[in-house]
Amino acid sequence: MGPPGGPGQPGYPGPYGQPTPPPPNNRNKIILIVVAAVVAVALLVAGGVALLSGGDDKGDKADSEKSSPGSTAPSDDASEESDPTPTPSESDTTYELAFPKTLEGGKFRLRKDLSDSVSKGGAGEKAHMGSYANRTDRTQRLLYAGAKGEDFGNPDMSKDQMMKGMETSPSMSVAVKRRDITPTGADDPLTCEVLIKSQAGRKLTIPVCAWSDPGTAAYVADDSLKTYSVKPADLDLEGFADRVNTIRDEVRTPAE
Repeated sequence: MGPPGGPGQPGYPGPYGQPTPPPPNNRNKIILIVVAAVVAVALLVAGGVALLSGGDDKGDKADSEKSSPGSTAPSDDASEESDPTPTPSESDTTYELAFPKTLEGGKFRLRKDLSDSVSKGGAGEKAHMGSYANRTDRTQRLLYAGAKGEDFGNPDMSKDQMMKGMETSPSMSVAVKRRDITPTGADDPLTCEVLIKSQAGRKLTIPVCAWSDPGTAAYVADDSLKTYSVKPADLDLEGFADRVNTIRDEVRTPAE
C-alpha cells in the first residue's frame, strides 16, 4: 500500500496526519503538503462536537485544542486487506485548484480559512483548506483542502498518502474502505471512503472523496451534524461523490 515500514518511518504520516521526513529520494514532494492538510479533519470535527453539545461556532477552536485521541480500532465494515501501491497516472493534463468563497453553486460559503495551519513546502508549493457552511443551515458543513507541488510523475501516490494520513490519525478508523467512484456524467473517478471519528465518547461518520492530477491533489469531507449520526453502511457514498464532482468542476481548471 505504501512504502515499506510503518507509522513514524519515512514516507508514512505521523500522529494526526502530520508529515514525517520524506523518503531519501524525495520522490513525492507534494505528500508533505497534502498529508499536512489532513489534520484539518481532526480539527474541524472536534469543533463539530460543540454543535452536538449545543455549543456555537465560537467554541470550535477551543474544543479543537482540547480534543484527545480516541479509539483506533477499525469498524466492522472496514476491510483488513492491504491496498495496492498506486501506479503513476498516464494523464499529462495539469490543473489549477481555486480556493473560492463559495461551493456547490453558492450553497456553501467559506466560514473559516485554515490555510495558515498547513505546513508549506518549497518554492512553487502551496496548499489551502477551508470550512464551508450552508447559507441557511450552518450545521451543514464541508471541508475542502487542496495542494500543489511536484509529485515526480506519480499523482496517484499523492492521493494515496493523503488518504492514509486521514486513515491513520489516532482518533480515526475506516468504516467503509476506499474505492473509486465515477460520478454521473464525469470522465474521471473520485476515490471515496467513509471514516469514523472517535471524539468525546461519540463516533462520528465522515465521508471523504479525493482526487489527484499531475502536481495537484484535493479532497472534500462532509463535516455536517446530520451526517455524523448516519450508519456508515447506510451512507450514500455515490451521492456524495456526485456532490464532490460538482465541487471538483468548480475548483479545477486546466492550467495554461
